[in-house]
Amino acid sequence: MEIKRVTDYNNPIFSQIVLNQRGAFLIDEEPYEIEIISSDSAFVKGKNRKNFKKLIEYFRYYSPHILNFFDENDKKIISFEKKPVLTLEVDKIQPSQFYIDEDKVNALKGFIKNSKDIVIQVVKSDEGYICVDGHTRLFIAFLNNFKTVHAIETEFDNDTNYFVSQAKKRNIFTIKDLKLVSHNDYKNLWIDFCNSYFNID
Repeated sequence: MEIKRVTDYNNPIFSQIVLNQRGAFLIDEEPYEIEIISSDSAFVKGKNRKNFKKLIEYFRYYSPHILNFFDENDKKIISFEKKPVLTLEVDKIQPSQFYIDEDKVNALKGFIKNSKDIVIQVVKSDEGYICVDGHTRLFIAFLNNFKTVHAIETEFDNDTNYFVSQAKKRNIFTIKDLKLVSHNDYKNLWIDFCNSYFNID
């Protein structure tokens, strides 16, 4: 089974809401959708129900705050135990990337009404907390002058050290230091950097 996340925001196969939420996927080239319907729940749609649990596992790497998953008939697929949620100050979180995708900001900002709508993933270091996923949401918090966001702590890995060191070399210490770029520039600057590091062709 091959799961691919759809990263563009214009695709007639998927609903626009799902594309904006980054919940569009291809499993062996067949379309699947995960649509967030509340702060902790989502609908899952797709051809083969047997693929749902693997897809949910993949999705929750990026969105661990989503705990309850239902099919199109509102039948529960699976639920997860709630993890402790931290409240962190926006300007005290160290980023681990260098750029923000302008298209992604525009896609997500309509779903964010207040700071409680923002949940990011962080790891704890000797100097504080590092954002490892959710930089766009954190950037929207900065744009909206939110003082705090919610965060879920995840496991630290060696890759994080490298990306943080590279961020600091570029004088990136808070979310306001990240550069907002076009979607194409984001792919060329950030995605290519990551692919090079992980030796992905």
